[in-house]
Amino acid sequence: MVNRRIQIGNDVGTVRYYGFVGSSKFKWFGIEWDDPSRGKHSGDHQGTQYFTTQVPNAGSFVKAEKVIPQECFPRTFLQVLREKYLGEQPADSIVILGSTGIEVETVGWEKVARKVSKLSNLQEVGLAGMRVGYGDPIGQISITCPAIVDLDLSRSLLSTWTTVAEICRELPMLASLRLAHNRFAPLSDDLATSSTLDGVFPNLRALTLNNTNMTWSEIHLLQKFLPKLEELHLASNNLSCFPPSEAISGFESLKLLNLERNSLPWSEVQKLSHLPIQTLVLSHNDISQLQYFGGWLALKALNISDCHLNDWESVHQLNSMPQLAEIRLNRNPILSTVAQDDVYAILVGRLSKATVINGSAVSPKARKDGELFYLNMCAKDLATTGELSLHPRYQELCDIYGVPSVAPAAAVSNLLKDRLLSLTFVYGSQRVEKRLPITMSLRAVKALAARLCRVRNQVRLVLRRVIDETQVQELEMDDELRDLGFYGLEGGEEVYLESV
Repeated sequence: MVNRRIQIGNDVGTVRYYGFVGSSKFKWFGIEWDDPSRGKHSGDHQGTQYFTTQVPNAGSFVKAEKVIPQECFPRTFLQVLREKYLGEQPADSIVILGSTGIEVETVGWEKVARKVSKLSNLQEVGLAGMRVGYGDPIGQISITCPAIVDLDLSRSLLSTWTTVAEICRELPMLASLRLAHNRFAPLSDDLATSSTLDGVFPNLRALTLNNTNMTWSEIHLLQKFLPKLEELHLASNNLSCFPPSEAISGFESLKLLNLERNSLPWSEVQKLSHLPIQTLVLSHNDISQLQYFGGWLALKALNISDCHLNDWESVHQLNSMPQLAEIRLNRNPILSTVAQDDVYAILVGRLSKATVINGSAVSPKARKDGELFYLNMCAKDLATTGELSLHPRYQELCDIYGVPSVAPAAAVSNLLKDRLLSLTFVYGSQRVEKRLPITMSLRAVKALAARLCRVRNQVRLVLRRVIDETQVQELEMDDELRDLGFYGLEGGEEVYLESV
């Protein structure tokens, strides 16, 4: 009874004690809950320790008579499979949508029922939350459902990798396996060196072990049984460090590694730099600074959103990763130091090789506009701080676009009079000078410029800057949701109106 998995209502846990408690005449189950907030204590009662919990106060006692075995304890894989796919299925009928009174005819359920009733043809099977906890007699699963490719056993009552092996050994085509929210007994060296897991996962390419509390040492023991694994999901596993070695090896086919919602600093993540992963998810980890020490030769996509990055130098370190092109940095402290509307443009300017930033593609035009905006911001910073080290791309961008002018006082002052820009609108032979607030939207500027120059057709605005006698910098101002400040305009500049 002890160490059996149990589900009471929607709450799942592990039986840690069964027997009498104190002077009670009734037997009780002592349960350590997967969700610690469900617990009330750590297995003690009136000074007596009946069991212990891994997480403090994650345990409670449940009177045995309230536990109905048929509803609370694990079931076999085929028992659950048949219940779901051979049980009563929805029928074609007329249904009424909520309180609207609208009648809708549902069709196709009979066809679905016929399809799923042929268990031998099932390829995608979802048994999450249905209390699977045991395998079946040898050979029964392979006879019943040999074609399964995708299997979801998340939130089940599995407790050992031996049971997982009993089930999966009979599914030779299995390519994707989800075991999230299970609690396994520690994977020991003895089990890993035995024949229990040999040949169990010959074609497995994706494995999900989110919220299983498995350690990296256990994962490393598993890896030799996963010769074709390409995706590994280890979110919410309380990982804060890896084994004390300079680099982690193995996982020769791994392309995607998901480590979100752990507690890993970058110094630990760096130990993964020699793995062949192409996509790395690190959101919600304890990463405050990032430094490139080599490696990451295959990495193309990195998600470090919702971490604690607090300096721009860490952002610039990403430029050193050879193939990194897709980057997510949402909701990091360093981004709160700039206006929200400017974040994308500044990241484009700082990240030289990124083709996707925070989910938005960086087109050639977006790159040019972002780099010009960032270059002008650099000039304003240099005018006040003189710290070139804060902008390591400054010289590179100057070589591409030319050296920008020093920012005027309007860029660094909050006084209203200094936040007005004097611009000259040019249309044909007409030249009209106007002082405008830098917070004015481009849509309003377009309408005003057309009215001042008496242009009835739609126009586009083009900013032209003379770099030298042979070079003119041209920037189309086409984002009507932006304000003038976005384009880094300076007083006295000319903006040309062109008919569309």
